[in-house]
Amino acid sequence: MRALLFSLMTFPALLSAEGYDGLYHPEGQRGWLCDVPSLGQDGGALAIREGKLFGVENTCEMSNPVSVRDMDAVLYDLECSSEGEITNERVLVARSDTGVIVLRNGFAAHWRTCE
Repeated sequence: MRALLFSLMTFPALLSAEGYDGLYHPEGQRGWLCDVPSLGQDGGALAIREGKLFGVENTCEMSNPVSVRDMDAVLYDLECSSEGEITNERVLVARSDTGVIVLRNGFAAHWRTCE
């Protein structure tokens, strides 16, 4: 019983965005930087770090992780801030052989891990 309680308490931590933490750039596009100072800028690095998704000129808080059965993927709620606007949406983040796939409603992107 104690082991079950412990696993239930730690399960959300297993789904956290930390499993996908890293610096990325769009697959197949040249000229993108892969360093922290360029994070979020046009042509700069993309990232998932500390529960946040950093895109181009936007930052999103990732919350309410839900594991996708039989896949190395997690569905998140996002609260995004971009150019003074706040929006809410969902995102699915899935591991790929070279980085992650970021799937939003109507849009999929393959982010390659920076090396």
